[in-house]
Amino acid sequence: MRFSCPTVFTTRYFILAWAIHGLLSNGLNAFQLSMLGEKPDWSCLDRFQQTITREKFEQALKTIYLPYDAGREYYEVHPDYVLIRTNQDKPKSYYRLKFATETVSSKTESASSNRLEVTRNDLQPLAGLTIAIDPGHIGGVFSVMEERHFQIGNDPPVKEGDQTLVVSKKLKERLETLGARAVLLRT
Repeated sequence: MRFSCPTVFTTRYFILAWAIHGLLSNGLNAFQLSMLGEKPDWSCLDRFQQTITREKFEQALKTIYLPYDAGREYYEVHPDYVLIRTNQDKPKSYYRLKFATETVSSKTESASSNRLEVTRNDLQPLAGLTIAIDPGHIGGVFSVMEERHFQIGNDPPVKEGDQTLVVSKKLKERLETLGARAVLLRT
């Protein structure tokens, strides 16, 4: 699967950290996983230059995307920028992402305006959006094998995958009521 920068996002902080995490996890190991993989396009992060402060970047990495210093060897945070290692075989190969200052720049506003514009409708605020819902674990007969199965005595078992599917179907209904087109990745 080719990694590319998404074009639709909700916040620039989420998507920037997500993109970096994706490029780190997929990009550095792409050549180990498959000869068919394509080299990641690091230039897709250019639009995020100077759109996030160092403090917010580090906080997002530490608390959400790379907790416990996971992947720490693949990036170096400096006062004004972060160097992100782009090639596992070339230790000096980096992508440089410059941090924003505390004041919001016009470039920050420009990056955030790349969001999908949806006409607001109070009855259906999600109209125009397509949302994919991944119910996760398979469930059913595989729940025992995957150790996602809980049973006390002869009571009916609780299967994690079945539960995520039930919740996902309810979520799909609610999203559609709000106007979104919701798609289950597993039924």
